[in-house]
Amino acid sequence: MFLSLLSTTLYLQLAFLPLKLTICETLSIGKPFGMAFGVTGGGDAKPDNPQTEEELISFLTDKTPRVIHIKKTFDFTRLGKKKTEKACAPWKECSNGNKVQYALNFKNWCNNKIYGVSLHCQLYTFCPEKKWKQVEYNDAAIQGIKLKSHKTILGIGKLAGIRGKGLIITGEKNIIIRNIAITFLNPHLVWGGDAIALGGVSKVWIDHCTIKDIGRMMISSSNKPNKGLTLSNNLFDGRTTYSTNCKNQHYWGVYLSGPEDEVTMANNYNNFHTGGDGQAFIVSKGGTMLAEGNVFLNHEVKNQKAKATEENGGVLFAPFSDLEAARCKAILGRSCEKNSLRKSSDMQFGKKPVAIGAFKVKHRNKWVL
Repeated sequence: MFLSLLSTTLYLQLAFLPLKLTICETLSIGKPFGMAFGVTGGGDAKPDNPQTEEELISFLTDKTPRVIHIKKTFDFTRLGKKKTEKACAPWKECSNGNKVQYALNFKNWCNNKIYGVSLHCQLYTFCPEKKWKQVEYNDAAIQGIKLKSHKTILGIGKLAGIRGKGLIITGEKNIIIRNIAITFLNPHLVWGGDAIALGGVSKVWIDHCTIKDIGRMMISSSNKPNKGLTLSNNLFDGRTTYSTNCKNQHYWGVYLSGPEDEVTMANNYNNFHTGGDGQAFIVSKGGTMLAEGNVFLNHEVKNQKAKATEENGGVLFAPFSDLEAARCKAILGRSCEKNSLRKSSDMQFGKKPVAIGAFKVKHRNKWVL
């Protein structure tokens, strides 16, 4: 299953996954493919085995090419400081016993009508007055670890992971992140922390990772182009205690907004969208997306207007019939894999063939689509 992207803005919404899934207990195999073809990370460097959170940060942030083995969960929640401040919720309280997610007033977000109040108004029929309350959070998750170039992070064993802190990759290149879990970044708060934040990166492969219980985005990018990014075999687990829709579904998923982003998303568990509430993905102006092999089951869109906005100024080709899938053959040399819509709202996906041509072989080392 693939989502191939040339993106200015893409937003993927997460669905509830009624599955018991864990990260791999053994080393991932395989080589980088897609947009990240050729990435080597730390190369043949002798593996480093950090023992403490401080040592892990040192290895991740220095300028030395490294292969870093993670064999346990590094827990930054115990190192962070507890802070209390005012937060808002521009959506209704839960009446079913579930917990609503609040939002920190990051860059005056709560007071900005476009982002603070109108966000859910665009997707849902309710638009209540925002509520305020004092919340407590761990500040370790607010600022991620600034990962440097030429690094390989490789998890070994089922406990391999980072808890309570994410990764920031800005202007760096040649990075491999495999087989780790990134979890528990203030999941009760929007702006509580992003798992992996990207900006102006080149050649980054994120593979066989699990991301769960995150405050905001699981993968996010800034307004700088990201060239050569492959997200493969990752589990974006949307099950959560706190949510904006009172259904224990995490709303914030993958947000790729860099101009001319080049991204391959392959074999992600979340290509099975089940129990979703709202749009599956949004392709904004400047974005191009070819979506194949996705299954939408019991996916509901309450807002009739939202059904027709899978393309929000961008270009999308999502085939659902044999005839539509066959249109890929003349361009890619193969038929596209059909998508499937079952027991779901009548979502109106884009069917623009120009999107197919954008993913024809671009480099001498051709992409895997």
